Amino acid sequence: MNVPLMLDGTAFGSASLPSSWNATPRVIDGGGSGATLVWSSPSGANSLNVQVSSAYGSNHNVLNGGNAFDPALALPQSGCSISANEGAVYPFTCSGFQGFVDTNPAVSGAVTVWTVGPNGSELSYILNSIQLSSSALASEGQ
Repeated sequence: MNVPLMLDGTAFGSASLPSSWNATPRVIDGGGSGATLVWSSPSGANSLNVQVSSAYGSNHNVLNGGNAFDPALALPQSGCSISANEGAVYPFTCSGFQGFVDTNPAVSGAVTVWTVGPNGSELSYILNSIQLSSSALASEGQ
């Protein structure tokens, strides 16, 4: 089934999930700078996580005087590493899960998408089905 990726009533993409999965995500509030949407399999063993971080700093090192662009700042946990640069998309791997960061130097945030669970083929299909638009990220200074 195709589900919209929405935050605060604004659609910013879509994902294709197995029909057995819950079509309504659990929403984890990001404290004013976004949120994480979590869809899971019936058993809860597999999940799709979509984190929208609108905060300046999720892709820029605000502690660095030059505010250098660094998409790795949007990775979901330590131990993850970006494996490639595919335009504004940065695939990454971690122990037990995989995903990508969608960001660029002209925006003040990032969308981080990852899957977790033992069903690798199903999760790869879901991850590859993700379509994002740029509406989730505001331009810097806005």
